[in-house]
Order: sequence, then structure tokens, then C-alpha cells
Amino acid sequence: MRIADWAQRLGPDFDALEALLPESGTHAWFSIANEARAFILGAQYLRAPRKMLVIVPTYERALQWQARLELTGVPRDRIGQLPSGSSSL
Repeated sequence: MRIADWAQRLGPDFDALEALLPESGTHAWFSIANEARAFILGAQYLRAPRKMLVIVPTYERALQWQARLELTGVPRDRIGQLPSGSSSL
């Protein structure tokens, strides 16, 4: 099953993820599959909108995160990308 299909089946009802969503504070997930992280973060954002920071190593990974967050229902205008710290100089 493709990720987009899974997200559509899950839909806007993320009650199944409640056990993984902490109430507040700073959090780091290390034992969650990469494919699931954006959906958990998106569910947490939809439950309690706030600023969040996701750091990825490449621009392509940033685009993947953006697409997955949009699949969970996070508005496109609420997702921003910071310029890269690396340069060709």
C-alpha cells in the first residue's frame, strides 16, 4: 500500500495515534519508522497547532516531509523551509 492510500484511509480521525502523542513539551522519537513520523507529527499538529521544527539532511527529504504533512491535513501555508546551511563555496 502506498503512503498516500494509507493516509486517506486513516483520514482526519487520528484517535489511533493518541497513545503516541504527548500532551506538551519537547519530544524526540527514535524508534518510529521514518514513514510514520510525518503522520504522527501531523496528527499532533492537528490536535494542537503550534510551531514545530523538523531537520532533514537533504532538500529531497524536506520535500518528502512536506508532502506527507500535507497528506495528514497540515495546511501548505503552515509548512516552511529554511535555507540550507551548506553552500557550494
